Amino acid sequence: MPSLWILALLLLAGSFLLSGVLPAYLRAKSRIHRVDRFAAKYGAWVENDMPSGGERDWLIARGPEMQADAKAVGQGVIYVAPPPMIGGRYRPHYMFSDLAGAQSFGAGVAERLDALTMTQHQLRVQAGHRRRDLSYPWRWVQRAFERIVRLPQYLLRTAGFSDDVSGSTAAKGVGVLWSLVVGAATVGAFVLSLLEHV
Repeated sequence: MPSLWILALLLLAGSFLLSGVLPAYLRAKSRIHRVDRFAAKYGAWVENDMPSGGERDWLIARGPEMQADAKAVGQGVIYVAPPPMIGGRYRPHYMFSDLAGAQSFGAGVAERLDALTMTQHQLRVQAGHRRRDLSYPWRWVQRAFERIVRLPQYLLRTAGFSDDVSGSTAAKGVGVLWSLVVGAATVGAFVLSLLEHV
């Protein structure tokens, strides 16, 4: 019977490592730190009437990183209509990637400050979920299984294939077959381990 407990502990430890819950929590925490720092510098820059120089250069250099952090919680993109003399459809405006104001009819200071506030709040909510995931062993098993099932798509993306290839019907078919094989192997190993200890 002790070997069954050892097997269960090894399964939990393996699930914890494979699930990626700890790296996900650490990423969420570092995002909060980056966004808070960016928001403080942006607020100070706006209060100083947006001078050119050090603060502006720092903000512009970190704009794409801020854009990625905002995008992680569904923020940082607004759709704007160009002026009538330019015409055309609504266009996406990536408000933090365009701090220099290349798209003159894009977001202003108020929109960016609102987006920063919402991003900070949603990142804290996300970090809370990630922290809870750390204390639920069932979540470790679930996330580990999801990552194993998605392995074929991950390998295709890592190898440099486009989203069209990794999301194609053939890739999805391989993913389904892989899921069935992984599921059958998991259930079979569990049943065999139970039969050995009966």
